[in-house]
Amino acid sequence: MGELAGGNERLLFLGLWQETAVFAVDIEGSNDPAQGPLQGLGEFKDLRQIALQLPDTDAAILATGKAMFEWRRKHQFCAACGQPSVTRDGGWKRQCPSCQAEHFPHTDPVVIMLAVHGDRCMLGRQEAWPKGMFSALAGFLEPGESIEEACARELSEEAGLRTISVRYHSTQPWTYPSSLMIGLIAEVEDDEGTPDQTELSEVRWFTRAEMKALAEAGTLLLPSGVSISRSLVEHWYGGPLPGHW
Repeated sequence: MGELAGGNERLLFLGLWQETAVFAVDIEGSNDPAQGPLQGLGEFKDLRQIALQLPDTDAAILATGKAMFEWRRKHQFCAACGQPSVTRDGGWKRQCPSCQAEHFPHTDPVVIMLAVHGDRCMLGRQEAWPKGMFSALAGFLEPGESIEEACARELSEEAGLRTISVRYHSTQPWTYPSSLMIGLIAEVEDDEGTPDQTELSEVRWFTRAEMKALAEAGTLLLPSGVSISRSLVEHWYGGPLPGHW
């Protein structure tokens, strides 16, 4: 396995499965790694495209490996002195041989919120998205900010809405590359809203009946089931909805 990976930098110890050590291997250097040493053993696909087809445990293991390799690829040098660092503890940390500083993977917290007012919810869209595609609003937490403050700030900045209250719904690791999505339901002061034309090109309010009718007609494209945005929408709606992008 070390030969296939080309060294310890591309190996990650994932743990034991039925008393057998399991490793993830990061393979680079080819547009299609399956044409190399792994030819004939399968094919490579984008994780986001196949996540819904995998058992939850398998999807979580693959997401862990992806996030760790992304972190290691972007943190090959010591943040304290700038010298090259090396992997330690099976790949779960990096250490600088020069100054001995230890570096560990980080997770970026992101709030993702469904704005609601009365019997309607609001979704937004970006100009680059396909026609009819809408999703919940989201943004990174800033230093010194609480989750509730970040939610209120993002709704104000992106849609001009004033938040009254915030309710926690759920979280989701989002390893593209290293986020933790914090799902929220935000009650807002009114059902107006103006897109900032930077993050969002359009915002739109939906009743449950409107959302169902548009989704069934295919004129409203909702996030896929792997996204926490879809979970927030269906939690508010009260059940599954058709159609996704």
